[in-house]
Amino acid sequence: MKKQSRELLLINKEKKLLIAGAVLGMLLFAAYCIFLYIPLYQTKTKILVRNIPKQNIMDAQRENPLMRSESGFSNPLFNILQIFGSDRLAFRVYDKLSENYPTDMNKFKLKSNEKWPKILNKKLLKAKIEPSTDIIKISFSWVNKKNTHKALNIIIDEFKSMNLEIRKEVEKRQRKYINKQLADIEIKLNDVRNKIKNYKLKNYAFNIENELSELTKARIDLEKQAEVLRSTIAFENSKLADLSRQLGFKDAQSALKATAIGEDQYLKNLNNDLTKAEQEYASLRAKFSVNYPEVKSVKNQIEVIKENIEKRQKETLQNVIVKRGIYDKPSQDLVTDMARVQSDRFAHIAELKILEKGIDNLLSKEAELPTKQVGLENLRKKESVLADAYNRVKQRQLNAIMNENEIVDNIVMLSEGSAPRFAFKALLLKAFIFLFFGIILGASIAYIKQELQNKWMNSQEIEDSTGKKVIGIIPWVKGDYANQEIALDNDSLLGLSYTNITRKLISLSYKDQIQSVSFVSTVDRRNNSTIIPNIAANMAKLNRSVVLVDTDLSLANKMPEILDASEKSNFDLIDIIDEINKATRFSKSIDLKLLSDIIKKAIVPIALKLESADVIKFDYLYSKKDITNLYDYLATKGFDEVINYLKRTYEFVLIDSPTRPAFYPEVQALSSMSDGVVIISAMETNRNELIQVINNIEESSAKIMGILPRENNSELQKYFEQKGLKTEVTTS
Repeated sequence: MKKQSRELLLINKEKKLLIAGAVLGMLLFAAYCIFLYIPLYQTKTKILVRNIPKQNIMDAQRENPLMRSESGFSNPLFNILQIFGSDRLAFRVYDKLSENYPTDMNKFKLKSNEKWPKILNKKLLKAKIEPSTDIIKISFSWVNKKNTHKALNIIIDEFKSMNLEIRKEVEKRQRKYINKQLADIEIKLNDVRNKIKNYKLKNYAFNIENELSELTKARIDLEKQAEVLRSTIAFENSKLADLSRQLGFKDAQSALKATAIGEDQYLKNLNNDLTKAEQEYASLRAKFSVNYPEVKSVKNQIEVIKENIEKRQKETLQNVIVKRGIYDKPSQDLVTDMARVQSDRFAHIAELKILEKGIDNLLSKEAELPTKQVGLENLRKKESVLADAYNRVKQRQLNAIMNENEIVDNIVMLSEGSAPRFAFKALLLKAFIFLFFGIILGASIAYIKQELQNKWMNSQEIEDSTGKKVIGIIPWVKGDYANQEIALDNDSLLGLSYTNITRKLISLSYKDQIQSVSFVSTVDRRNNSTIIPNIAANMAKLNRSVVLVDTDLSLANKMPEILDASEKSNFDLIDIIDEINKATRFSKSIDLKLLSDIIKKAIVPIALKLESADVIKFDYLYSKKDITNLYDYLATKGFDEVINYLKRTYEFVLIDSPTRPAFYPEVQALSSMSDGVVIISAMETNRNELIQVINNIEESSAKIMGILPRENNSELQKYFEQKGLKTEVTTS
């Protein structure tokens, strides 16, 4: 048998649902055309985008390539397509079309322009790039055939305008950005220049190089003078030491005091100076008043001389202690020379200190100059950098202004558009979409139905899921035949099917040494089933000795009517079980002759005539009385003895199980007594029910030979229908 996929089996099984779904889809399409569809007329045209900058390997290595993008993979034509599909362009077109063609726009039934971009870009306007060119192909649909070209021209014009605005907007924003950069740099440059000016004023750093040179020169001059003074002071120290040795006095002061003892020339001089000053005062007083400056100066001089005379007198005449007095003229000259040298020495020492202080001041100023120079240099460097940046940005500003003024429209329309045609393809596509939707809906419902019912799709799925063999398939056919029938014709569907099943059962029985086979159904409503009699009849047809044991004691006499049993017996299966149980009640064994006699009394011979006039025969054992408590008979030693006797007498013992669920004790007891069990799976049995039946039978330690499923539209049935052969009917 050819294995089919689950999907194909589902489609084959639920054809009606799929057809209903397709019809529903077409009905929805018809409703769409009547109430929602807007007829459209389509035109096509092309536009050329000129002067698109192309990036190449050399451009990528340049400092300023012709084209840049954040991702590095920009496509100018793709960007233009994005403008076509933008909401901004859609809203601009909406205003123009509403103004020029209000009647056409009313057909879209738009309460506001919010949904317009979706309608324009999804339904009306399509644009795509023609490969290896700078051409864009445009397809446009409109509700009015006469206005299609005009509406398309409005869209193209608005697109051109928007494209030009965007291109200029970029350059304009770039120019504004450069202007802002230039203004910022100019502010910083002016700030640095003001800092340089203030720095020079604050630190007196107008000409640091010349100032440093002058300071160094002045310092060197002062150092030379200081060296000369040091030499002079050293000479004076030597001379003072020599004069001190000659006179015998330590310093000039002691020598002068010694000289003043004899004659104080200084006092003489002071007196002479006093006399001269008084004479000068008298002369000036005769000419000028007391407040005249020269008169006051001479008067002050007189007072100073008098004070010096008094002081000198005290020094020379009061408390003077000297070693000796100097009276000779040469010694007094040496004393005078010594006093002069000592006085000059003191003056030179004071002058040297002043020079050294000046040198220190110059050195400190020289040390400050490098720091001033570094600060000034840093400010000048900043000024230089900002000045260069200002010049570069200024050049970029000029270039940006030129680029902004050079941008022109680069969109060229290559044709006026093709003649508007009714958009039949779009309508046909919608029809296919609705049809596909309906079919998918039907398939979904079929799938959900299948999943809810949990039905088996075919015999292969049963084998894969349960791990049990499928012995054969009993077709579920319909026709004008009787409900109960024994199928023995090999040229008929049921006859061939039962022949195949019988041969498979015989083969399995020989292989596994099975004689007694019980048949358990997955449903408990098979009151008129002819499956087991058909198998028994086909075994007899194949020259096998077979007996059919009907254990469905709750429905007595159902099978004799089907088999048309001509011979009747007053002794039945219940009587046999009672006799055996009675005989073995006081004895562990039973007389085989007695067992043979009572079974022969209950056996009903069946003879079926074939079309060829041949007769097939098999035996039948059943109960004439309806019994409710089946377990009390089927789970007894008497029934077990009956089965064992029949196995010794017949080649095959076929047992028709009661029409009760598999978990009933009598069904499980019957299964455990049999050598093998065959499960008959009805069409309404789902996966869970069949698996549960298998589990219940396996709990009784019975050996499951295989499964006999009922299947509609099987491969065998299809073959017979194609060949025009006979099919029989069974509804059980």
